[in-house]
Amino acid sequence: MDDKTQALENYIRGHAYTRAIALARKEFPDDVVGLELKFAEWLLTDANDPSGAVNHFIESGRTDRALEAAIQAQQYDRAVEIAAILDTIPAHFGKKIGAYFAAKDQTDTAVEVYLNSGCIREAIALLNSVGQYSRAYKLARKLMDPSEAKEMYESIAKSLETDGKYKEAERIYITSDDVDSAISMYKTAKQYEPMIRLVKQYHPDLLTDTHLHLAKELENEGSLHQAESHYVSAQEWKSAVQMYTNAAHWEEAYRVSRANGGLNAAKQVAYRWAQSLSSADAAVKLLTRFGLLSQVVDTAVEANDYEFATALVTESGPELRHKATEVRLKYALWLEDEKRWSDAERLYCEANKPKEAVLMYLHTGAFDDALRVAEEAMNDEEVVRDVLTAQARTILERGRRGVDDMNRAEHLLLRAGRIEVAVKVYKENDMWEEALRVCEQFAPHLIDSVKREMISSNSDHYILSGTTTPGASRPSTHHSDLSAPTPMLSNDKSDLRQSLKIAKQNGDKESTVRIALLLATQLVRERSSADALTVLNENNAVFVMPETRKIVVRIGADLLAFETNSGDVDVSSWKQLRDSLLQVMASSGSDSELDVIERYLLVTHWYTLRTILKAMDGQSNATELVTKITISLLRYTDVLRVDKAFYEAGLVAKDSGRLEMAFVFWNHFLDLVDAIDDGDNNVDHSDFVDTDIPFEVPLPAHVFATDSSQDIREEVKSWILEVSMDSHVSQSLPVDALREGDVYEASLVNADSTRCLPCLVTGYP
Repeated sequence: MDDKTQALENYIRGHAYTRAIALARKEFPDDVVGLELKFAEWLLTDANDPSGAVNHFIESGRTDRALEAAIQAQQYDRAVEIAAILDTIPAHFGKKIGAYFAAKDQTDTAVEVYLNSGCIREAIALLNSVGQYSRAYKLARKLMDPSEAKEMYESIAKSLETDGKYKEAERIYITSDDVDSAISMYKTAKQYEPMIRLVKQYHPDLLTDTHLHLAKELENEGSLHQAESHYVSAQEWKSAVQMYTNAAHWEEAYRVSRANGGLNAAKQVAYRWAQSLSSADAAVKLLTRFGLLSQVVDTAVEANDYEFATALVTESGPELRHKATEVRLKYALWLEDEKRWSDAERLYCEANKPKEAVLMYLHTGAFDDALRVAEEAMNDEEVVRDVLTAQARTILERGRRGVDDMNRAEHLLLRAGRIEVAVKVYKENDMWEEALRVCEQFAPHLIDSVKREMISSNSDHYILSGTTTPGASRPSTHHSDLSAPTPMLSNDKSDLRQSLKIAKQNGDKESTVRIALLLATQLVRERSSADALTVLNENNAVFVMPETRKIVVRIGADLLAFETNSGDVDVSSWKQLRDSLLQVMASSGSDSELDVIERYLLVTHWYTLRTILKAMDGQSNATELVTKITISLLRYTDVLRVDKAFYEAGLVAKDSGRLEMAFVFWNHFLDLVDAIDDGDNNVDHSDFVDTDIPFEVPLPAHVFATDSSQDIREEVKSWILEVSMDSHVSQSLPVDALREGDVYEASLVNADSTRCLPCLVTGYP
């Protein structure tokens, strides 16, 4: 048949597309594509052969229809190859392909298909389902609206939470940066262990508060053991003890206190436990079981619970009877403080200490009761005489006393057999006739000595009064005019200076010493410490007098501590103070007095040296010495002005590049300033543990250099803030590498508690 067109139409009409396409390739090449499409459509729709239609769709250029046919034929690998050719994949096809590969655990291929077809939610859901939460969340944040992504993740997590899949929900929450929801989830589910784990990992600063919050909730719910665990974890074991005691679970309270607070804490719980028991016998048995009977008796006494302490001792048997006297005595002392005199007397006598009752009554002026106890309970004549003497002295020491008072006092002293005391009292009050009368009646052997003292007293007073008694002559001298009288002494400085000048001209050494002391005392009262030092050093004879020690120590306190700004003192004053301290050391009395003077002398020596070195500004050695002296002086802040000492130490440390020391000193300076402003003596000294820098120091009423104190504070605060952000600067005191242990380089105390001597140049060890 030669009609090719009719043949082609017949092939098409009979669905013989293979022959039609073959004929078209030879005779009608322009119709090939159209025939391929018709063939593909017929195979897909009429012949139900999607697999066979795929290639024909491709040949016809209809890749999209080829994709559809491949999916219908479930040729998903072929579908992926076809999809790669397309610019976009229809979403409904992408979901089918993705679902297929997801079912075969080919997650990456499925995700790629989902994303290429715009099925973002499906891709993210797939990743979440296989636990790839982080990857899924990154895709969501990148490809979805933030609020939509957050909403989706919240929904997923809530669904898992509702299903009890807490681990999976936690991962979703953590991935989406919503740790707080994960914590809240575990709290709601009462799964406290994972809750605490998350708080510890992500909010360590809230860990203690979380433990406390949980502990209180659990306590309210009655879950005491769980509450205990959280109280202890929060370092609040005392709250756990209180919880158990409130619930009368004494065994548990004792266990927790012993495990966390040691013996002392356990003793306190045992004391309260014993108090709660119905009888003293039961309390003794309980405390004996724990081996705490004696300690709890002491605890009861310390708490002024003397009735309970007495009951314990009484029921304890012979092993604690020795404490009965001790308990009664302390009970009596407490009753005395409470002004329950008669009860205190009874217990003093029961404790076989009746003399304490006598002293109590003497202290309160109840002389009749004191005498009664001395006579009835003690039967000691010596004590009776002491009581009568004390009563007489009290009468004589009153501001106003008449003849009757004097007669009564004399009667008491005579009754006590204290004739010498009566005579002495009359002499001290310039009542010489009464003194002689008593001597004539009861002690004739004292008459001559009393008369001599009376004459001496009448002639001796010219030293301070500037007058002479009739018949008495003035000391003579070849240095001055004998007619020049020593003027009456007063508190006026000009008068005292004039009197001192005249006494020195007359060669009257005794008057010179006394007037110089009076003038120096007046100058100290007026805060003229430098002038007072000049007066003392110009009259060296004063240094043999005991009064001079007190004046020099007072001047040292004024210059070194609160009243004077030590930076304003010139070197001459420091030298004079140093020389004065050296002279009074030779005449010092007690060891404690000598220790004080020696400390003042060392500090004054370094102040003198530092003042001289500061004048040599610019010389490197001098600057280094000033730095070390200033830092060393911190160990004397119990006598120095503490706020100024720490400011100066921080300043020299900063200027010399010792930034770690400067940070510690200035940080403490700010603490001191706050304490001074607040009137609070409780200052944190933890930075100076195991050093010789004193903890107990007096605080001044105001911050030093008050005119510029605010500027100084701001300067220090700004510097501290700047340095605190520098990780290269240590925030602790430097240690001495040449000594064993972590010993602060300027400390005189070694790790084994032995002490070094200070260098007299630097103050360092």
